[in-house]
Amino acid sequence: MKYLWPDLSRFNCDKVTVVFHLGLGQDVIQRLMSHSHHHPTKGHPTKAYYGNIYTRNKIAHVAQGTVMLGKDNKTHIEIEFTRQRRSRPPSDIKPVGDLLGIVQESIQDVIADYACDATFTYRVMDGWRSRFPLPLPIRKPRNQPFTHIEGVKFSKRTNATIERSLEISISPDGDLRHITYLKGTVRFTLEMFRDAVKEASRLSRQSLIRSEEASRAN
Repeated sequence: MKYLWPDLSRFNCDKVTVVFHLGLGQDVIQRLMSHSHHHPTKGHPTKAYYGNIYTRNKIAHVAQGTVMLGKDNKTHIEIEFTRQRRSRPPSDIKPVGDLLGIVQESIQDVIADYACDATFTYRVMDGWRSRFPLPLPIRKPRNQPFTHIEGVKFSKRTNATIERSLEISISPDGDLRHITYLKGTVRFTLEMFRDAVKEASRLSRQSLIRSEEASRAN
């Protein structure tokens, strides 16, 4: 199952979080809640934590999972992948693969509501440029408390619901920071996390330009 974990460094991704909601049987919920470290409420576990470390291209990644009971009788599951170094979790915290394995054993052909947030950093020294030049000077800033616009946000809405968005900002060093958001329904598979990073990256890179020299170097 480890090969399904996303390689964040390949996509200039710092963190990705996928949240989804599933209707699970009580026996499955009980397994998820009792298998790993959990917090009981009135003697019954209502939240469980999973976590592990893995590597991609010799770069340390952290996978974390949280299972919670929702008010709508659905199980709320949040999986987060980050690119950083951390000490190994305590022995009572089981790997995220255990969480997903329990879910996969229990359901087939399930469509889940999901939301995905991903954060990317593109370094200017690696040849990345934005199609939307930042910072943008504010015209006639007289009597205005600010002189520049440091970031922009784009979204796709259906009625009042944001289905996807891209937020672009720039650091003092000129590096670009993107935060993408995706929402919808997806068939629950173990590949969904890797696919979520790819789709978020595709959305993010549509607003980028890269120098030919930097592209050839990679």
